[in-house]
Amino acid sequence: MTDSAGTTTDYKISIDSNAHYIFVDVLRPMTSELGRRCAEDAVRLGERNGIKCFLVDLRGSPNIQSTLPNYQFAYHDMKELGFPKDSRSALLIDPDDRSHDFMETVFNNAGYNIRIFTDPERALAWLSS
Repeated sequence: MTDSAGTTTDYKISIDSNAHYIFVDVLRPMTSELGRRCAEDAVRLGERNGIKCFLVDLRGSPNIQSTLPNYQFAYHDMKELGFPKDSRSALLIDPDDRSHDFMETVFNNAGYNIRIFTDPERALAWLSS
């Protein structure tokens, strides 16, 4: 990854070497507060570079919130952040992690194009399609 936008103890954000997608590497369990900070930085970097594809690596980072905060994040916080509805977001998860399934459904119902993957190559192929 190149052109690093930011690194915290919670996540790292960068642009892939071909400038096709923003890479978000989440380093701790996912919450709405963490998701908001990641999304703000990712959107800002995407806007500066004309990129609307996001690869979010959630391997080792299960969603630890209940459904209500997740619902509010998808329907309210993302709108406030100005997250582009014409973007694509691939969520890369561990094969046995089902904690992000609700988020995939809620985000799609809210009008965002988000899919869960366990295979990085399939996620990248979907982002490029």
